[in-house]
Amino acid sequence: MANADRLGEDELVKKCKKRIFEIAGNEGKTEIEIRLFQALAAYEEILREKHNKAVRANYTKRKIKNKGAIQTLTDWALDKKVTPGFEALVSQGLEDFTGEKIVIDFAEEFPVEVVEAASLKFQSISKI
Repeated sequence: MANADRLGEDELVKKCKKRIFEIAGNEGKTEIEIRLFQALAAYEEILREKHNKAVRANYTKRKIKNKGAIQTLTDWALDKKVTPGFEALVSQGLEDFTGEKIVIDFAEEFPVEVVEAASLKFQSISKI
């Protein structure tokens, strides 16, 4: 990935990131957990890019462990603010690795208001 980035191969960088995130999902037991751990890897990559060093999302991992995947995703979707991580992933074409996209993709697992909140975040970012 570093070589592709150095050579300005943005599409290859994106493919590399996607593959790294997909591999990170192996911690999950259900499809939602797999996607959540992929999203967590994406979030940690955004943090790494921002801080120029590996930064672990320990608070988020602890929340997943204590509250579970569904509640963590629900809280993310219901949070009114659009986070820099969400904006960064969407701007890089990696929206599949956002918690909000997971909520939308597994809408039958969440209350209607949670799915609507997740959808609104995507609508709000497209207006920026």
